[in-house]
Amino acid sequence: MNCLLGIIITFNTACQQDYSPRPVAFPRLDYPKMGYTTADSLPYPITFEYPAFATLEFPSGTNNDQKWLNIRYERFKAMLFTSYYRGSEKSILQIMLENESVLNKQIPPYSRIRKQEYQSEDNLLEGYIYEIGGNSANPLQFILTDKHKQLFRGALYFDYIPNRDSIKDILDGLTGDVRHLMESFKFKQ
Repeated sequence: MNCLLGIIITFNTACQQDYSPRPVAFPRLDYPKMGYTTADSLPYPITFEYPAFATLEFPSGTNNDQKWLNIRYERFKAMLFTSYYRGSEKSILQIMLENESVLNKQIPPYSRIRKQEYQSEDNLLEGYIYEIGGNSANPLQFILTDKHKQLFRGALYFDYIPNRDSIKDILDGLTGDVRHLMESFKFKQ
């Protein structure tokens, strides 16, 4: 009798669908590898390589003699805001110190900043790259200088506050492209 009861229960429950809740999933976004384009005919005395799928934008206006240039990653709703500055050694050092001060004030609580020193192979450029942990809309910044008169800096922003786990591949790709920009960067004067 127990065997017959077990068979009846098995047949009655075997064809029913499982209605248990499913975890929320995010679509996987793969980072494209399409090569780089050289930005060498800019209105500023700089040159660098940026991803071929990105676009350059020149916002109008200047602030304290800074010249602005943005690299838009439309597919990922991200923008690398950059600026070029020409001034004295003292003003370059002051901007670098202010940049770190502002960065420390802007990061979300309990986030960490990983600061890495950068030195070009020809020793003409030095700078830093800052990786901000946590779910920050600004996970990456960099600063480059020729140690004398010129400075170039950038900050990557997303148009939304990202879930870092969901955009890991995208952020890794963008970080690699920013590092490539830094390695290919040159001041023309």
